[in-house]
Amino acid sequence: MADIEEILSPDLRLERRREEAKALRLAAAPRFKPGQRVKAGVNGKPGVLIGISPDGFASIRWEDGSSLCGVEADRLQFAHTALPWHVGAGNGEGFVFADEGRMRFEDGAGTCLYSVARVDVGWDADEDAANLEFIVRAANAHYELLAACRAVMEWAKTPGEHGGNPYCKEFVKLADLAIAKATGEKPELYHRKKK
Repeated sequence: MADIEEILSPDLRLERRREEAKALRLAAAPRFKPGQRVKAGVNGKPGVLIGISPDGFASIRWEDGSSLCGVEADRLQFAHTALPWHVGAGNGEGFVFADEGRMRFEDGAGTCLYSVARVDVGWDADEDAANLEFIVRAANAHYELLAACRAVMEWAKTPGEHGGNPYCKEFVKLADLAIAKATGEKPELYHRKKK
């Protein structure tokens, strides 16, 4: 039975709706990490997630360089199939699947999962298995590795000696190149033509 105060007060109903919406945003937020390609907005166009506020609102940078702030995190979608992925077994041998699955209903057969990727098997069973495992590990670790490389780049931008480590420039260069390979962007600091 509804509380009499709630029936009488539109402000309480509005506050409750706001709290429920915030709970949905906050529940969705941990699925997404800065740097991930996501879809959002009315047209679902893809962009790169810049970050999510403590209240569960996302900021996204579109490919044209413009950005959008204030997208509810529960309205975001992955531009690719949601992680984590795993190697299929049994009838799914040679395929990569998402843990959340992409299901379809087939008459008489129940539900069936769509695969994320397929590796042609049969040439060399050990190599085929290694390729599948490599795809899964690379995809599942992608955003954590990208975040680690971006942290190195941010650290390198801070003033100071950085501990005087002679290998610092090499570490930063490797991180810069790894970010470029992972995102398809141009390296930030290195391999630019010198004037």
